[in-house]
Amino acid sequence: MRIPRETEAQAAAFEWSVDYKPFEEDLRPQEYARYGYEKGYEHLEKKLRALEQAYRDTIWMARRYAAGRHTHAPSTVERHIQNVEKVCGIKVDPDHTIVEDAGITLLDQHSDYETRRKVGVTEDNNLVSVEFEHYNNCGTCDSAEFGEGQRTIVGFEVWEGELRCLIWADINREDPTHVINLDGAQVTERKEDESYEKYTPVN
Repeated sequence: MRIPRETEAQAAAFEWSVDYKPFEEDLRPQEYARYGYEKGYEHLEKKLRALEQAYRDTIWMARRYAAGRHTHAPSTVERHIQNVEKVCGIKVDPDHTIVEDAGITLLDQHSDYETRRKVGVTEDNNLVSVEFEHYNNCGTCDSAEFGEGQRTIVGFEVWEGELRCLIWADINREDPTHVINLDGAQVTERKEDESYEKYTPVN
């Protein structure tokens, strides 16, 4: 269905021009009307762009959820809610039935320490990323939001048939400090021992 943009633009222009008070400008009536029309149309275009982007991202998230993949859905949804409210005046009430994910927190194993490390795990572009709060890599701004997959210091990927672990242990070094091939940990690599039953992969 095509949106009657011209009609909506005219209505928006009228509303805009009524509120517009050119105290410091000496405009003729024709110029005043043209200014109101242009600003009204511009305002409508901004609304449509915000709604279009929200629609596109919502469909993107729905498709990825349907495929069983992880997304950065919470922050994306909140960003659009704020943007649409600001641009279009459409307010969405918070859903208090949703319990925020507390995430993972590692506690110090030594009894004399009370160290805590918050952990974030995400998946994007076939890389499973592990982040720790207050840690970062060389190429990411320190103001980047935690838990979005940008502050990765440990990653897992499959490369040329091998499962690898990539570690960025130096924030001043762009390349990984360690790249570990994990294929030696496959159950098929276990040495024969009377204590273990030989594993046979099932095709």
